[in-house]
Amino acid sequence: MRVEKEGEEIGRERGEREEVRGGSRNLAYVIYTSGSTGQPKGAMLEHRGVRNRMLWGIEDYGLGAGDVVLNKTALSFDVSVWEIMAPLMSGGKVVIAEEGGQHDSGYLVRLIKEEGVTHMDFVPSMMQVFVEEEGAEGCRSVKRVTAAGEALSAELVRKYKEVVGGSLYNLYGPTEASLAVTYWECGVGEGTVPIGEPMDNVRVYILDGEQGMVPRGIAGEIYIGGVAPGRGYMNEGGQTGERFVPDPNSEEAGGRMYRTGDLGRRDERGVIEFLGRVDHQVKVRGIRIEPGEIEATLRRYRGVQGSIVLVREDFARNQRLVGYVLAGDESELTVQGITDHLKRNLPGYMVPSALIILDAWPLTSNGKLDRNSLPAPSDGRDRPVSDAVGPRTPVEEKLVAIFAEALNRQSVGVHDDLFDLGGHSLLAAQIMSRVRGTFRKNLPLRKLFEWPTVAGLAQAIDSTIA
Repeated sequence: MRVEKEGEEIGRERGEREEVRGGSRNLAYVIYTSGSTGQPKGAMLEHRGVRNRMLWGIEDYGLGAGDVVLNKTALSFDVSVWEIMAPLMSGGKVVIAEEGGQHDSGYLVRLIKEEGVTHMDFVPSMMQVFVEEEGAEGCRSVKRVTAAGEALSAELVRKYKEVVGGSLYNLYGPTEASLAVTYWECGVGEGTVPIGEPMDNVRVYILDGEQGMVPRGIAGEIYIGGVAPGRGYMNEGGQTGERFVPDPNSEEAGGRMYRTGDLGRRDERGVIEFLGRVDHQVKVRGIRIEPGEIEATLRRYRGVQGSIVLVREDFARNQRLVGYVLAGDESELTVQGITDHLKRNLPGYMVPSALIILDAWPLTSNGKLDRNSLPAPSDGRDRPVSDAVGPRTPVEEKLVAIFAEALNRQSVGVHDDLFDLGGHSLLAAQIMSRVRGTFRKNLPLRKLFEWPTVAGLAQAIDSTIA
């Protein structure tokens, strides 16, 4: 080790303690979020907000030396800060999942049992896949789970409690406000699952268009004050000024609150409910996306006159991005060409799973774009199958049935690519859960990405049987 090699030189250094210059208002980290201009924004978070979130969770959850926290979130997302730092601050243990493991429910079940995991964080859509995984009911070491990133349904709460048990918290908070700002400990039988109440040292306001307080039961925009709001956006003074506005209730000079763009209201108890977005920003499978960034990329493609990106529910009630493109008079646009352009310029999770090329926008009576009249994409059931090659072995026959049910199609050819038929990572996780249960083989999720056809996956299964 370098310390051992240079030990003698280190020993000659001065023994006096250097002046500690750090403080609660120092910058802790910068995390980039999607922007409507097509350029990401760097949200700057200070130590005081992050520390406050850590200490609140440690105390409220009772996190301690006997806890094992699973880190399955990529370092580019702020939940990873909690997953890694909170157990280290409280004397617990961190188990780091393998890359891509957060999407593989079978792998997570095995890891939880092997390591005795007591705490996990889930996006609700992935939690749904997890509780349906064979063996999830045996994850009895789990004491608590926190859900965030999407709306949490009462039915999923019931299912989680039935299968896994333990405490389940619903959290809410944007990246710009230090990971999370409100919480709710979920119980069975709730009609809707609220985002709850502010954490310690955090203030949450529901305000109208003039930034005045609205009464209980009335919808308004959610603003966040206290120690949670960050410093603003790196090198983005204008956008910082728009989102980080003066807080008239702050006890410190120059205190600001963060304008989230989210709609909420307080019920008769004063508990906060999340109602959606003020603008068109969306979350798909827990990832915050600005459709404007995708629309700007679409408009940069030759022959595209206009673009709209929406979130729709598909036939399996999964949320997916759908892109609409207005073609020029003489352009010869193709879906494949546009898709290739998007893949070259955007991360995979921002590429719409369906694209529709239109000759004209549907308009309202006053000449504005009528978003509600945009056509729904084909659900895939009426699309021709490439070579329409049927199953040739008992393994392929079972896999065709699994693929067809997941995609809601009457049939699937053994050489048809799952993702060309409208599949995505969440659907892939559901398919692999069925595959593991059918063939009693612990195949990792990555096998389906390596072999996204019935024929390829059958070959992988046959090799494990052999």
